[in-house]
Amino acid sequence: MRKTVALTATLILSGVTMVAATSMQARAAIVVIDQQNLASPQDGGNIGAGNVISYSVGQSFLPTLNEVDAAAFGLEEGSNSNGPVTAHLAILNGVSGFDGLGGAVLGTSPNVTFSNTSFATIEFDLSSPVSLVPGDKYVLEIIPTSGFFDFESSSTGTTLPGTEQLQGGFLPSQLAQDTLIFTEGLTHGTPSVPEPSSLALLGVALAGLGLTHRRLVG
Repeated sequence: MRKTVALTATLILSGVTMVAATSMQARAAIVVIDQQNLASPQDGGNIGAGNVISYSVGQSFLPTLNEVDAAAFGLEEGSNSNGPVTAHLAILNGVSGFDGLGGAVLGTSPNVTFSNTSFATIEFDLSSPVSLVPGDKYVLEIIPTSGFFDFESSSTGTTLPGTEQLQGGFLPSQLAQDTLIFTEGLTHGTPSVPEPSSLALLGVALAGLGLTHRRLVG
C-alpha cells in the first residue's frame, strides 16, 4: 500500500513538473514589443572577452512600457572566437560615462551561450522584470563572458530618434549613425496556455491524486 502511494505521488509530481516546464517554454519569446529596430541589418562589428580588457556593446532606448523583461539582438559567433560565446544582458539607467555604458545596473540576465556562425536572433531573458519610467532613457548592454561575437546594426541613421548605439572604447557621438538590430519588451504580455499534451498529462496527474485519496480513505 505504501509503495503504491509513493509511486503515485512521484508520478503526480513528475507530471506537474513537466507541465510547469512546458508553460515556461511557451513564454520564452517576446510577445509584447516595445522598441525595435530591424532596418537594413549589416555586420556592425566584433566584441569579445579579451585576456586583458573586454568591451561590450549596447543600445539606448526610450520605453513606452513601464517594465521590460527581455531583449533580443542579431548576433553570431565571431570567426576569432575559438569556441562558443557566452554573454549576458544588463539594463543600465541612462547613458553615462565616456562610452555611455557607465550607468547604474538595474537588472541582468543569466548567461546565454550561442555558437551560430551566421546571424540569428539571440534572446536574453532578465532574471526578473525591471521597472521603467516611460520616456526616460535606458541602455541594453550585451556583456561577453567568454568568446567573441559579431553584432548586427543599421548604419543609415537611427530609426529611433533620441537613441544611440554604444560601444566600449568609443564616444557615443562616434556611433551617431548606427543603431543595433534589437527588440525589447515583455515575455508575459499574454498568459501562456498549456499545450494539449500538457493538459492531458495534468489530467492523468489529477486522476492519480484522486485514486490515491480514495485508497487512503479506504
